[in-house]
Amino acid sequence: MFKNLYILALVLICNIANAQDVFSPNDPIITYNSSDPSGSATNPTQPPYYVMSKWVRTSRMAWNTSKFKCYIWNGMNFRMRFPNNYNPANATKYPVLIFFHGGGEVGGIYDNEDQLLWAAQLFEQRINNGEWNGFLIFPQTPSTGWNDFQFGRVNSVLDTLQKYNNSDPDRLITMGLSMGGFGAVYYASLYPGRTAAALPASPPQAETLISNITDWVHVPVWFANGGTDSNPAPNNADIFYTGFRNGGGNIYQSYFVKHKSDRHYLVVGKVVTVAGILLSIVTAYIAKSFNNINDFLQLVFSFVNGPLFATFLLGMFWKRTTSNGAFFGLLAGTIAAAITHGLTLAEGKGGWIYPLYEIQSGMGQAFIVASFSWIVNFVTTIVVSLFTKPKPDSELVGLVYSLTEKPSYHQDKWYLRVVPLGLILLAVTIILNIIFF
Repeated sequence: MFKNLYILALVLICNIANAQDVFSPNDPIITYNSSDPSGSATNPTQPPYYVMSKWVRTSRMAWNTSKFKCYIWNGMNFRMRFPNNYNPANATKYPVLIFFHGGGEVGGIYDNEDQLLWAAQLFEQRINNGEWNGFLIFPQTPSTGWNDFQFGRVNSVLDTLQKYNNSDPDRLITMGLSMGGFGAVYYASLYPGRTAAALPASPPQAETLISNITDWVHVPVWFANGGTDSNPAPNNADIFYTGFRNGGGNIYQSYFVKHKSDRHYLVVGKVVTVAGILLSIVTAYIAKSFNNINDFLQLVFSFVNGPLFATFLLGMFWKRTTSNGAFFGLLAGTIAAAITHGLTLAEGKGGWIYPLYEIQSGMGQAFIVASFSWIVNFVTTIVVSLFTKPKPDSELVGLVYSLTEKPSYHQDKWYLRVVPLGLILLAVTIILNIIFF
């Protein structure tokens, strides 16, 4: 009996300790000084386990980190930034972003600042600019690697925030880079019920997490990695990406161009911006020569939308379509549109190759150009696809009609059904084209 009472008391103590009201945006930042007397405010002794406490930091950053308050829990020191205009008396609930640091920011309990090296200052700027608002948590581990031992401590901090500080349990974002990137996605795999999204950057060994993918496939993941990374190597990153996607996961992968410097990306961005502006100016002068803007738009659509429609049609309804077929189909369709426009003349427009055929209106010319571009794209895509390797059916589920589960409709009235309405719209379109062609 006494043993049962002891266990019950221990459970109650742990539950109380796991949610202690110690966090405040007004907490001071105390800088650690090993020369001060042990047990003083600037050289404190580590609190006992199951006691959430205010803590110290060693100043390392060149920017002001005073809004990132210092705490410790069960040997895990961490920094936390409160949302702007935070008031615990209000009912507003705030999202939480946890950033797991990489191997270079490992530190002891009196460090408590190196983990702010990456992302913390940028996040603070975004919050101050009104782009996002919520809790930021930066835990620090004293050794390499993030595991469930540290995650259990993180969960205690989250429970405290939810109980006393109005955090939203449905909006937890895990993020990190390198070792911390793995920590972000590993946490999501172990605690999918807590995680709203995971944003790992270059997480090593992430491919080892796809074995239990069905348990956390509902968590959206934005996976970023570099082409020159060695850990993870690009092929290992692709294993995770492909496994998560094939499991039905919602994943977005950022893959940076190999062997390029930051200057390269900056120059390319500037060149593309200037080129786009110059192209828009030229386009404006071209549009000026048309009778009305609609004729000009129809001609542009015949070059762009005509071949694109053929690609979409085949891609959606023919699983044998390949990426090579789609590319060369679009290329051939666009060239066919240009040749057709160059051989036809309408209202003084076109005929720049040879005015072989004259059309009465610009609208009619646009329809003919679109028709030729569509046909050439359609045929070219089929031919090239037959000679190139298609993707496996498992990667096309949800993209190709024949491989996608069909919704069932139970409407009795014909005008509430999809097929009859579609046939009516198709018939009306054909009739109007015949009348006004």
